[in-house]
Amino acid sequence: MSLIFATQLTAVATTVLAVFAIVTAVFAILAFRKQSKEVSDQASMLAIQSNQLTEQRRINEKQTTVLELQADELRVSLRQREREDAERHREQASRVFIQTMTGSDSRIPQTQPAIDGLTHEAVTARITNTSVQPIYDVIIGWRRGTAPWGEPDHVGVLMPNEAKELIRGLPVDLHPTVNRSLFGAVARFRDAFGARWLLRPNGQLDEEPLSGNDAPQAQASDVG
Repeated sequence: MSLIFATQLTAVATTVLAVFAIVTAVFAILAFRKQSKEVSDQASMLAIQSNQLTEQRRINEKQTTVLELQADELRVSLRQREREDAERHREQASRVFIQTMTGSDSRIPQTQPAIDGLTHEAVTARITNTSVQPIYDVIIGWRRGTAPWGEPDHVGVLMPNEAKELIRGLPVDLHPTVNRSLFGAVARFRDAFGARWLLRPNGQLDEEPLSGNDAPQAQASDVG
């Protein structure tokens, strides 16, 4: 092999290697650009997703605020409805009144004679139903302070706009220094809806628990 041929062959081989190197470099550059574009696309997608998450958080915060306001409004509405229901529940009972008075009264039974020819002292209880429906099982319970005083008086049914007055003489041996205002009366009754109430002369009205026999009695009384 001549020196010239060897030199030419070496030059050709070098050229081929150079071409391969250039082609490899081109493919490497193209692959790098593709990867760079994919990375850039992924970064753009992540940025979009981040913006979407941020916007969703803002929307969620607004929705949470709206839901909290709606919950507050619902609680207020429920409390208002409860107050209205309680007022309706007490409406008839709140139209019943009892008044008590203490003083001399000539209507006391003759079995309790006057002392020294004077008219005996007595407590008068007047219960009035100003509602548009009857009240039932009306009982006047006499009191000395907070303690029961003698047997109660049973009035029964009190019709609308009807009043009943009852009288009870004070003890004949009651010392003059005893405060007469300790003696009074309370009223117990059942309204037209079956609820039982305790009414005091100062206007205090308390609902009492129902007994097991109240429902049948309410139906019988209402029919009667």
